[in-house]
Amino acid sequence: EPSVPSGPGFRGVRSGSGAHRWRSRRQHRKHRPLCLPQRNALPRFRLQRHGDARGLPVADRADSCGHVAAEELRSVELPGPMTRRSLWIALLLIWSLAPMLWQLLSSFTTADALVNEQLSFWSRWTLNNYRDLLSTDPPFWRYLLNSSLVASLTTLLTLMLAIPAAYGLAKLPQRLKGILRTAVVGAALFPYVLLFLALLELARTFALGNNLIAIAIPYSALSMPLALLLLTAAFEALPNDLEDAAKLEGLSLWQRLRWVLLPLIAPASASTAILVFLFAWNEYPVALTWLSRSDLLTLPVAMARIAGSSTYSVPYGTYAAATVLGAIPLLVLVLVFQRQIVSGLTNGAIKG
Repeated sequence: EPSVPSGPGFRGVRSGSGAHRWRSRRQHRKHRPLCLPQRNALPRFRLQRHGDARGLPVADRADSCGHVAAEELRSVELPGPMTRRSLWIALLLIWSLAPMLWQLLSSFTTADALVNEQLSFWSRWTLNNYRDLLSTDPPFWRYLLNSSLVASLTTLLTLMLAIPAAYGLAKLPQRLKGILRTAVVGAALFPYVLLFLALLELARTFALGNNLIAIAIPYSALSMPLALLLLTAAFEALPNDLEDAAKLEGLSLWQRLRWVLLPLIAPASASTAILVFLFAWNEYPVALTWLSRSDLLTLPVAMARIAGSSTYSVPYGTYAAATVLGAIPLLVLVLVFQRQIVSGLTNGAIKG
């Protein structure tokens, strides 16, 4: 509750003053500018308009009675919560974008300029890193195509399996649902690197090595726990009345999924698809063991070979150029679907 401090200038003023019960945020018929005596300017006390801490009246001069003329009021900017929030957002953006900007600058920098600060500004820049990268055999765009194919197949297979499974999990009894969800969370937190030898043995037994389509199978299995958690939360956030009405209309289970439920969980499906795509795009250990042919390598494995291509030096410029080109498709994807990502990740966070 707002209160007024005690003092000689506040005699007759209620200490527990607050908003009017019926006339809150309404203008009185006999409204006049609020004038306070100069002696009321107590330390550590200031007036603030509700919901707007930016414009506070400050007097240029006062009359003989110590009151402030309304036409001589001016507004000043005071630091408030929005200013502090903007500062934290700016610091977070700098922290996140600084490595990307450093890689971008390094990709246009010569090898000598990276280790010698005495070079002039204009002699530091070059495009040879991108020329060397695109002139490799196989060309660098081939690795981008391989990663795009694997990530797309993984995303499609994961959604095809996760959507029906999430629907079934959301309709289970509460106790059984809790047990299964705990198991799914445990699977999501399990370090899949420990499955390295088991996946390698599967690839040897079923001859799945050097096959871009086959590698989507373990990728989908590793992405399934996260997809189940996100899609189950999306199904649980939907009201049961919608499906009951669809049942009364005579729709079957697959018809309800296709025409009623799937359009409503489209944001969650989009965010799940993008997260699965990012995982498959950046995955390294499984791709390293399942793919050995140079023309079938995915982007992370190819970039690792670029970094270790020289025995006595590290091609920092070429590696930075590969990082920039490999990040462009992901940046475009996230920027295009950023609204779906945020909407899907926050789905079910607020109810009511």
